[in-house]
Amino acid sequence: LDQRVVEGYQCTCFAYGPTGSGKTHTMEGPTIGGSLYATDHADATSAGMISRAIHTLFDALEDPSILTAKVTVSHLEVYNEQLYDLLAEE
Repeated sequence: LDQRVVEGYQCTCFAYGPTGSGKTHTMEGPTIGGSLYATDHADATSAGMISRAIHTLFDALEDPSILTAKVTVSHLEVYNEQLYDLLAEE
């Protein structure tokens, strides 16, 4: 997905499954003290998909042949048929 994003495509990563199946852990990685653990390396064995994708994307955008880039991110959750924007301030 990261290569396609760098090429200008819009991409989505979607996790689906029953409660308790590990979707949040797979996407976000482990939490420490109730907050997300930010790993320094995208290839760390405990990093979630979001952390790995962000690290890989911004590493790719450091390529000197890429003159400009605009990155927009959404982090949404559907729970009990309700949509939640996890990046919203409220």
